[in-house]
Amino acid sequence: MRRETEKIYSRLGDELSKQIFESRLLYSLTDNQKHIDNIVEISQELRKRKEHILSQLQGKDVVVYGAGALGLLFIEAFGELVKIIEYCDRDKEKQKTGFCGYQVISMTDLTCKHSTNQIVLAIGDYKEVLKTLIDNGFHKESILILSEYFPTIFDTQYFDKSIPLLHKSGDVFVDAGCLDCSTILHYIRWSNDTYKKIIAFEPSALQHKVCVEKLKDIRDVTIYPYALWNENTSVSFHNEQDPQASHIIQVPSLQLEIDKVKAVKLDDILERAEVNYLKMDIEGAELNALLGSECTILNYRPKLAICVYHKPEDIIEIPSYILSLHSDYTLYLRHYSFYYSETILYAV
Repeated sequence: MRRETEKIYSRLGDELSKQIFESRLLYSLTDNQKHIDNIVEISQELRKRKEHILSQLQGKDVVVYGAGALGLLFIEAFGELVKIIEYCDRDKEKQKTGFCGYQVISMTDLTCKHSTNQIVLAIGDYKEVLKTLIDNGFHKESILILSEYFPTIFDTQYFDKSIPLLHKSGDVFVDAGCLDCSTILHYIRWSNDTYKKIIAFEPSALQHKVCVEKLKDIRDVTIYPYALWNENTSVSFHNEQDPQASHIIQVPSLQLEIDKVKAVKLDDILERAEVNYLKMDIEGAELNALLGSECTILNYRPKLAICVYHKPEDIIEIPSYILSLHSDYTLYLRHYSFYYSETILYAV
């Protein structure tokens, strides 16, 4: 592992990438949020946004709406820095059992008890909840919408202007894990509509339908309802309540509702056709999908934007495999959240 680590480190293209790599390694070994905080501190835009959130929350009693993935991430990044008194969620089971040691109350209790408290909306689709709160007398100034601190950061994710040699006219772009097509729409804007073709993969039947509808008027786009994998097979797929977290299950559980979806090798589905830019955000299946893309990467040496945060070993195994295919790739790391998630490895 030491030799692999040294090789990866030697191919990192700038000092920021090296600092992120060091902190991600330490986080993988310790699971300690302080190493992610270090990454936020050295990322100027993230640091400014975190400071702005704290300026609104510190010294206040905070109620967080959303006992889900974003609510959990809020605890990890801010739980020791602000005073969280309760959570609120519509899930009646969570109202009985609590969430991460906090009591979970209903919307009715929230509107009755906390109209003078600071509210944090830790959910993606917040508009209905925001309207309910304002209709019940909450002041908009006392409601912090967590997701509003991310849009411009997420616009640059996968297409970061600080990474040299990413943009080229006439690229064939592959989006593995297109979810709701937001990445594709960002790519079209970023490339000034100069791409040659877009090929996307989304195994969730519901999200695939969303993508087809959103992109029906976009030129030269093909969306496959498949997962990318290291062989052509069927895999167990769990559709999470939060679509962003839906993922392949390699060891099926009786506690989870599982669908069977078709999985394919990128090499085979494209029949060795040219690819210039490959993005992967597929909830821990990245390495398997890269294995199924070996010939494509060997033959065309595409630019890569790959998530390396879903598994602790990703920060070593993914760049190591990429360098085994082309040892002259220059690697860059960038991070796009206050939490452990959204660390992207670029290879150019």
